[in-house]
Amino acid sequence: MNLIVNMNQSLFSSFTSSSTVLNTPEMNAMDKNNQHETINENKQLKKILIVEDDASISDIVCSTLSEEGYECLPAYSGTEARMLIEQGLAFDLAICDLMLPGLSGEEVVALIRSKSTVPILVTSAKAQVVDRVALLRMGADDYLVKPFDLDELSARVEALLRRSAGMADTGAMNANDSEEQPRVLFAKLKDEPCVKETLKR
Repeated sequence: MNLIVNMNQSLFSSFTSSSTVLNTPEMNAMDKNNQHETINENKQLKKILIVEDDASISDIVCSTLSEEGYECLPAYSGTEARMLIEQGLAFDLAICDLMLPGLSGEEVVALIRSKSTVPILVTSAKAQVVDRVALLRMGADDYLVKPFDLDELSARVEALLRRSAGMADTGAMNANDSEEQPRVLFAKLKDEPCVKETLKR
């Protein structure tokens, strides 16, 4: 009996040891890295124009979003942003400060909206409701008051891009539906006597 108990204890020890190996910090880190890579694969083609004249803020925003898998395109003045936009720079979302040298942030927002439907996230120290309402009505999609939390910035960027992608998918679905509807209607009506008679002519 003692031999059987000892053998069972040995087997249990072996099992628990192997289980411990399967849950090592190294393997957990590998799982997290794989999850992070999967997230980055979904974001790697997304380009973000960041219009911010404060270099330190621009750098930390670019660094944060780059770690999330986005490609950041900084512009340090409204004039530089206008030049990039008029040169045909392609981007999926714009983050724009308001108090910029040269062209104002409001003018940059208006310029982007006149040429594109990409999401625009305004970041500004102007915290008055009247300022937020004016920018949203001008064409901005979201407004984040400075100083802001970087996690919140990242979440808002992700939400805006997700919403934008959803709208694009809906548009494509509606376009396909509009092309398919005449075919479906014809398929339903072609066997009607009056339609058959018309088709014979």
